[in-house]
Amino acid sequence: MRDPRYDCLFEPVQLGPVTAGNRFYQVPHCSGMGWKRPRMLAAMRGMKAEGGWGVVCTEYCSVHSTSDDGAHPFARLWDADDIRDNALMTEAVHAHGALAGVELWLGGNYIANLDTRVPPLGVISRPPTNLDVYHPVQSRRLDKRDIADIRRWQSDAAGRAVRLALMSLQGEMGYPSALSAKGWGYYDVLFKGRPFSFSQPYGSYVMENVLFKISFPAEFHAQTAVEAALELHGAVRNRLDDIERIDIETQEAGSRIIDKTGPLDNPADRDHCLQYMVAIPLIYGELTARHYEDEVAGDPRIDALRDRMEVRENPQFTVDYMDPEKRAIGNAVQVHFKDGSATERVEVPYPIGHRRRRREAVPPLEEKFERHLAARLSPGQCRTILDACASRDSLEPIRVGTFMDAWVVADD
Repeated sequence: MRDPRYDCLFEPVQLGPVTAGNRFYQVPHCSGMGWKRPRMLAAMRGMKAEGGWGVVCTEYCSVHSTSDDGAHPFARLWDADDIRDNALMTEAVHAHGALAGVELWLGGNYIANLDTRVPPLGVISRPPTNLDVYHPVQSRRLDKRDIADIRRWQSDAAGRAVRLALMSLQGEMGYPSALSAKGWGYYDVLFKGRPFSFSQPYGSYVMENVLFKISFPAEFHAQTAVEAALELHGAVRNRLDDIERIDIETQEAGSRIIDKTGPLDNPADRDHCLQYMVAIPLIYGELTARHYEDEVAGDPRIDALRDRMEVRENPQFTVDYMDPEKRAIGNAVQVHFKDGSATERVEVPYPIGHRRRRREAVPPLEEKFERHLAARLSPGQCRTILDACASRDSLEPIRVGTFMDAWVVADD
C-alpha cells in the first residue's frame, strides 16, 4: 500500500481533448538520437511509456531549416519525411497507453546552421550565444517579414504534429518496444520470452523510503555506527589509552564498502572508512566535515583507535538491510578495556532520516534546511522560501518562475 499523500500522482489528468494516465510527465530532453536515429529513439521513448510514464515528449524539435543545430541529432518537423520519422516514436509511446508530446523550437542566436548554411535569425545581429559553437557565425537581425515567416513556420510545424496525431488515431502501424519486440527485444533475446517480473508493483515505494542524511556527513552505511559511537563518547573519552578492543558489527554492504585499514590519504578516503568515522565521535563527541581534513586527521589517537577495531558482519543486520519492509542499516559498537570491563553494546538499527524515524528527523531536517539557506541567500529570500515550503497549500498556488526566482543568489 502506498502512502495516500501520493495518490494524486497516479490520477488521470485531462489535457484538453486527451487524458494522461497519471501525472508522471517526461519533459523534453536530448537523447543523442533525434532525426539521425529515429528507430532507436522510438524504442527508447516506447520503453519509457512501457515503464509507466503518462506523457513522453520528444527532445527540442526544430520547426524550420533556419534552426539547424547540426551536428547534434535534434528532433525536427521540417517536412513529410520528418512526420514519418516522428510517427515511429509516437506510435511506440501510444502502444503503451501514454501520450506523446512535442516541444517546437526555434534556434535564434543559439545555433550556427552548420548543415543548412542558412544565416541564423535573431532579435539582434550577434555571434551565437551557445558557447559550444566555436564558428565565425553572425545571426541576421529579424525584420517584419522574418517574424511573419516564423509564425508561419511554427504554425506549419504544429500542423505537421497534428497530422501525425491524426495518423496515430487512425491506427497507423506502431513500433514494437525495445522490451517486447518479437525476436529482437530484451524479453526474447535475454529472458527467453519471459517479461520482467518484479518483487513489488510500481507505486510510491521509492518516495516513501527516501533516506535523508541529517545528523552526520558520513557514508550512509556508517550513519548508525557514528550514532552508536557518539552515545559511547561519555564512557570512553577519559579512558582512550585503556581501550583494548573496539567491536563493530555492520551489514554486508558496510563491511564490503567502508571497512578500510591502512593509510587514508584524503577526506574522501576518510569519509568512506567505517573505523575512522567511529573513532572521531569516540574521541571528540561529534562528527562534522572539518574532522575529515588533514588538521584533524593528524591526531595520533585516531589511528591508534582504528588499529584496535575489529569489524565483522552481523548476518541479521544484512537480512534486515535487504528486507524491503525494513531496509534497516544497522550497526552496533562496543568498547572493551584492558582491565576486562566493557561498555554496553549500543545497537542502532535505523539512522535518523530513515522512514521509521521520520517524526524524529523532521525538526533537525528543517533546521539543516534553514541553516544552508541562510548561508547563501538574503534574509528576505529565506523567508519567502520557508513560507512557501511551510505546507502544500502555501506552495501550490505559487508560479514556478516566481518560486525559482527566490533561489537566485544576488551578485556581490
